[in-house]
Amino acid sequence: MGFKIHSSKRAHIPSVFHCLAEYLDESQEAYFEILMHSSISDIPTPTIELNGNQEKSNVIVGDKVVLKCSVEVDVTVMIRMFWEINSENNDHIKDVDNWNIEDSVHPVYDKDGNVMTKTGYSTLTINRTSKSDEGTYVCFVRDQLENEVSANYTLQVLEHDVNYLDLKILNGNSTIYVKPGSSVATWYVKIDAHPPAAFNWFSPKDEILTTTSKFEVIKTPFGTNVTIKGISVVDNGVYKLVANSGTLYKTLEVTVLVEGEPVVELSLSKTEFNLNDHGLIICSVSSYPRAKVTATFQYCEDYQICDTSPQGNITQLTLNKNCPSDFHCYYTSKFHAKEVGKINCTACNYLGCHHSRVIINITDIPRGFAILKPTLPLLTNESLSLTCGAAAYKYHDKFNWYFQTSVDNEPKLLSNNSEIVISNPVSSAFSHRSVLKIDRLTNDFSGLYSCQAIDFVNKKENVTSLYVDVVDGVAPYFTGNEKNFTKYRLRIGDESVWNCSIVGVPQPIIYWFKNKSRIDHNSSSLHLLRNNRTLKISFVKQNDSGVYTCIGGNKLGTVQAKFKLTVELQAESLVWLWILLACLICIAVVFFFIMVLLLKRVKKEKDLRKQLAEAGLSSFLEGQTESLNPDLGIAEQANLLPYDRKWEFPRHNLQIGKQVGSGAFGVVMKGVAHGIRDNEESTIVAVKMNSDWNNVKELATELKIMAYLGQHLNVVNLLGACTANLHKKELLVIVEYCPYGNLHNYLLKNRNVFVNHLREGEVNPNVYHRFYKTRSVFSTSTDTDANIQSNGTCMTQITSDGANQTVEGTDNPAAVTVDTAIGDDGYLLNKEMEELVKKSEERAPHKNIYTSDLLCYSYQIAKGMEYLASRKVLHGDLAARNILLAENNIVKICDFGLAKNMYDKENYTKSGNPKLPVKWMSIEAIRDRIFSTQSDIWAYGITLWEIFSLSNTPYPGIQMGGDLFNSLLGGYRMDMPPYATIDIYNLMLECWREEPTLRPSFTECSERIGNMLQENVRQRYETLNNPYQELNNKLYQQADYVQMFNQPNYVNVSEGVEAPVPSTPPGYLQMARTPSIHEEEVEMTPMLKGNKPT
Repeated sequence: MGFKIHSSKRAHIPSVFHCLAEYLDESQEAYFEILMHSSISDIPTPTIELNGNQEKSNVIVGDKVVLKCSVEVDVTVMIRMFWEINSENNDHIKDVDNWNIEDSVHPVYDKDGNVMTKTGYSTLTINRTSKSDEGTYVCFVRDQLENEVSANYTLQVLEHDVNYLDLKILNGNSTIYVKPGSSVATWYVKIDAHPPAAFNWFSPKDEILTTTSKFEVIKTPFGTNVTIKGISVVDNGVYKLVANSGTLYKTLEVTVLVEGEPVVELSLSKTEFNLNDHGLIICSVSSYPRAKVTATFQYCEDYQICDTSPQGNITQLTLNKNCPSDFHCYYTSKFHAKEVGKINCTACNYLGCHHSRVIINITDIPRGFAILKPTLPLLTNESLSLTCGAAAYKYHDKFNWYFQTSVDNEPKLLSNNSEIVISNPVSSAFSHRSVLKIDRLTNDFSGLYSCQAIDFVNKKENVTSLYVDVVDGVAPYFTGNEKNFTKYRLRIGDESVWNCSIVGVPQPIIYWFKNKSRIDHNSSSLHLLRNNRTLKISFVKQNDSGVYTCIGGNKLGTVQAKFKLTVELQAESLVWLWILLACLICIAVVFFFIMVLLLKRVKKEKDLRKQLAEAGLSSFLEGQTESLNPDLGIAEQANLLPYDRKWEFPRHNLQIGKQVGSGAFGVVMKGVAHGIRDNEESTIVAVKMNSDWNNVKELATELKIMAYLGQHLNVVNLLGACTANLHKKELLVIVEYCPYGNLHNYLLKNRNVFVNHLREGEVNPNVYHRFYKTRSVFSTSTDTDANIQSNGTCMTQITSDGANQTVEGTDNPAAVTVDTAIGDDGYLLNKEMEELVKKSEERAPHKNIYTSDLLCYSYQIAKGMEYLASRKVLHGDLAARNILLAENNIVKICDFGLAKNMYDKENYTKSGNPKLPVKWMSIEAIRDRIFSTQSDIWAYGITLWEIFSLSNTPYPGIQMGGDLFNSLLGGYRMDMPPYATIDIYNLMLECWREEPTLRPSFTECSERIGNMLQENVRQRYETLNNPYQELNNKLYQQADYVQMFNQPNYVNVSEGVEAPVPSTPPGYLQMARTPSIHEEEVEMTPMLKGNKPT
């Protein structure tokens, strides 16, 4: 008999237990004192601090290091603490001079002085660190029952000259979601740097964040914490941390998403408008989720009640939207200030609505309050009318007039009398006006006139003033020595200047006449200067003879002066006249021919622009980047991207040979480009040409996609382009040459030499190819690439007839130096081209294809498609026929980025009975015409099936159209191909999942297939791709427009897709196809048809 104590509440408290046993008339008892101890399971994991900080993990060589391990336990628990070090070199542990370990225990008291718990410390001190002290330090805590817990601390020792900088957000979440009703958002970023980093936070408005009543920014040497108080949707956006340490510079972005009803701020371009001004309404909206925004205008008859009780009709305003971020948008609308009214801007989302309103203040008075200036000067005995105007939206309709003869005198309040009449105020929708009239002015009315009105908005009296100067009138008179009817005799070519200096009060208006005809404008020889006070004849001609009259007048009279000019005709003048006439004729003839040439050039350029516009290439060079839409893919708007002139290649350096392929938009020629690659005199290339002027836009689109795509080992890369003769309807796109055709035909042709390595569903690891030496496929000029040793499979060289061969230290045939003659037509002679190809392809044959080769093809295709997806390019027609084989058994993806456009435009109208490649299309692509990266994943699964079946036609035995579509919807998927492993087939099935978002990414595909290859094989491909990556780093230093486009994922693409138009059977579109072995095979025409190299 016994008992159990389940609760540990009485731990470390002594308890006495009494046991009594009775049997018949006898009894026996016993007493027990039990003291219960806490188990180690009740003790938390110890913590380790480095030099008093838990976050720091790096020290510099020579620094003193103090690792302090602490743990708080029950007072009854007896613990022992000790260290273990896991490092590459443990010899230094015995160095007692450099190491020291101290243990201590400290009690923890409550407020009454009772011992509650105790804290154990174990301090490990390294007096002077070295590189050998690096490692993982483990602190163990062991109790009396031999239970133990531990904590790890990894110490890194760096050299003095090491510069490092690392930014890491706590919990690894860079997006902070704030639900409605929350008032605070906070996040912490750990900073690990040497030397210590300098850093700042920037708000979404790119302003430096500092601690305010709104923000709390805490900075430490090892991290920074940001807290936003009273958070709302206005605070949404990207907060950026910018840090630098030594020569290193890094940024980290934190996105804050606050859900809430919108916040609206409404403003105008000015606070008040003059009548008929043009203004701008600015409605700033902050919201998450996005809000629907509307703006209205309501006419008001009375400013006083416009804000509270408007009476007019409501007009919907047209808004222009500009969103600098996903959370803040500006909506603007232009308006004509001709009606008083109220503007209201409203924004709503599912959490609520918010609005802001503003009154348009319009007036027809300058500055809203002024005395309108009368016509000057003011003369004695004339009348004066002064108008004082005040804006109706701001002033009452009561005015007071004041007059003072000088600034020193007190102003005198004016009222109606025999000399002055002040009218009652007159009001309009825009202003109030008061008019002061004086019928007969005298010099005594000169002085300062002031008008006073009450500003009811600011509740104060305002005064505006105007100084009036009354002067005596003066009749016009001459100030110079002008004489009436002065006669002048001049010769042809002389210069004549006549002055007419007339003054008076008011200033006289002067006119000139010749023979009673008014001279009112300047001509080639007659010039009116100094407000018509001077008439100048720069070159006297025979017909300038006549009588010239100047007349000046004002209200008090007029004066005039006449000049008679006689032009003498002399023999010498006649000679000059004929010389002048001859020169003018020559100039006219030259000018005529120049105009003819210019008109021809303008017409030619106009015709060219018209042709380019018809082909959709009106902005080929400069592009229209302001029209780029981030919601569309690069293929839909590649024509809006500018053409970078760095890709331009001189046409005279390009020799074109025979045709090696054709496609939907043109032909592919084989050629030799001189100097297109650094350190290569000549390079064999493929040249894409438009076969028809109408197809030049599609070829230009492909050019721009490839230019902004960048470079990768497993895609067909752009080398250059010739656009100088675009006006002659010639566009040449120069790409890498792949001499061995497409993968579909290659596998089909070599089925009989395939060697199966499968053993129980896996590749036999004991079977390998021989090892090969080869140069880099990127360039033959790099010494480091020239002698790279291939320590694995998949480095087999392919010959021109489709067989395999090895490469024993030979140069890359894609970079052969040639000296070839050119034909009369400027193209490479066919015979010499054949000799060039023969020279570049003389290799000893190697007859077998292995299962490991199929794995390498699959891995390379996944890496190429991963790169296309990272550059936001949708392929749309991935299949074995669109995979080309280059040197060293490298595969390259071609014809990417255009297939989706061809589906949309239905422009595959070549001969034959063309159809869509339905057997390679995903369910959503067949049903809804939705093409995305996920539909490319589906096609990748079909391509894997092609590869591991050695180019069998997909879905054998199933009819096209409804049968296939319905079967796929019903869950049917193809069986495992004969040469695939279980892992490969499982990957295919995941690629064919009906839900697009559940399919693996290309990154996952490449990693999973890469894990089936040897490490040295994967490393080999990375080494071959390094030159391409280095080139990309240079390209991306300039404007990378690709980054502004949305990723072509299924979620992004499907949001903007309209419901498809029903068709029977679904998913069919007439398109061209290549000849195939099986009649039922359906495929698009690739740019290269897999023709044999010539």
